[in-house]
Amino acid sequence: MALDIQDNHDGCHTFRELYECRHALYLCLANAYATYFRKSEKDNHYSGWFLVWGNIPQDAITIGEFAKTAQVSFHIPNKYYDMFKLKIESSEYDGHSTKDVIERLIKFGVS
Repeated sequence: MALDIQDNHDGCHTFRELYECRHALYLCLANAYATYFRKSEKDNHYSGWFLVWGNIPQDAITIGEFAKTAQVSFHIPNKYYDMFKLKIESSEYDGHSTKDVIERLIKFGVS
């Protein structure tokens, strides 16, 4: 019997659990900062998935006023679609990598 890669673990969590945590955290972030985030239609990029993306502030001038934003995005399973209380909108992909997303989220988190 083959082991599903999602059931592999690091000794504490399976990949499946880590992805579920990732989806839940992004749900919290996107809904808390809904001004900056949008979602695509279901099955927009891959069957069973939709895209949640945001243009998040990167350079604060004064509180509540931002000069520069940077795009972040995640593919999210359709089962979460109705939980994301976001406007439906499409966006042009800016070419960001996973490394870019991590750096942009950290910068947003400490600003």
